[in-house]
Amino acid sequence: MKATFILPIIAVSFTACNNTTPNQSENTTGAPEVTQDTPMVGDDRDEHGCIGSAGFTWSALRGECIQVFEVGTRLNPVEEKEEVAVISAFIVAKEGDNSQVELFITNEDQNPILKQETNGTYKNGKYVYNPKMQELSIDGKVTYKGEKTKM
Repeated sequence: MKATFILPIIAVSFTACNNTTPNQSENTTGAPEVTQDTPMVGDDRDEHGCIGSAGFTWSALRGECIQVFEVGTRLNPVEEKEEVAVISAFIVAKEGDNSQVELFITNEDQNPILKQETNGTYKNGKYVYNPKMQELSIDGKVTYKGEKTKM
């Protein structure tokens, strides 16, 4: 008696698991295929081998890829505008050599190297950096100011 009830229940259980209908389709596309045209993540090296997506940029002064926000002195704009994002400049010195510093600023194609003057400031054309005051002047006007010293 028990066998007559158990066998139909098992048969119904097996058929209930296969409930796909012809109208339903399975998504079998999977992951996109990697081709020659698909760039790999982290494969954005520049001509020096620095990975920009990881925050690395080339330092001509140090001769290596660096993260300026880790090794440099942050200088924030003196005049901040509400609608505009704050874009900092960075000063990077070569370890053990304070005779020159490298300026990382967005409005230059190449990072200017500022040489130390006799009065302790660093200068290159329109840029003057005063490490004691943590001020960067552009064309004689203090444009960026720092908060702490790393040099």
